[in-house]
Amino acid sequence: MGYDNYAAVSYFNTEQRTIIGWGTNVVYADKTPTAEEEFRCVHTLPRELSLVKTELGGVRLAQKPVEGDVFTDQPAESCTEIPSSLCKIRIRGDGAAIIALKNAAGEQYRFGVNDQNELFSDRTGAGMKDFAENFASEWFSKSVAPRFYEGEWEMTLYIDHICTELFADGGSRVFSQLVFPTLPYDSISVAGNATVEVYPARS
Repeated sequence: MGYDNYAAVSYFNTEQRTIIGWGTNVVYADKTPTAEEEFRCVHTLPRELSLVKTELGGVRLAQKPVEGDVFTDQPAESCTEIPSSLCKIRIRGDGAAIIALKNAAGEQYRFGVNDQNELFSDRTGAGMKDFAENFASEWFSKSVAPRFYEGEWEMTLYIDHICTELFADGGSRVFSQLVFPTLPYDSISVAGNATVEVYPARS
């Protein structure tokens, strides 16, 4: 899910089937506001594929991120601060919850579980978006998908400057979305029954 995982390819001769995608969308890839940094596109995290049996959806394809040794083993002391633009955020909850990454410019990227037991990722107010009509549209800004499970949930968000990749319910749902905040996200807020752990990148 999400609109920024395009044309994924798999690796040959690996023990586990692993894919990596183009981390943008062909509709607006040539318009993203990164020209000053002299790059245009990025890749997704590598992902290992497997089949899992879910409570509500039967057998589904699951994706597990290959993160290597990038993040610390223990979470940071603060669960409300984002220490850098590269980090991993783990959230556990039960029922509806909205998690928001915020910055001093009032921008926020929101994700979580709604009252209909649906997962969502919403970059509507996450930062710059007027550079491309499609990028700014509601269709491309919000992604919603029903869970394949009931009850408690767990999700992990990986954020790397402009890339957000959300893996939920054991990777049975994954959302990939680009965001372009004018200032780095530096705080986290939670509305609902959920706990947050922040894992910074190793220095």
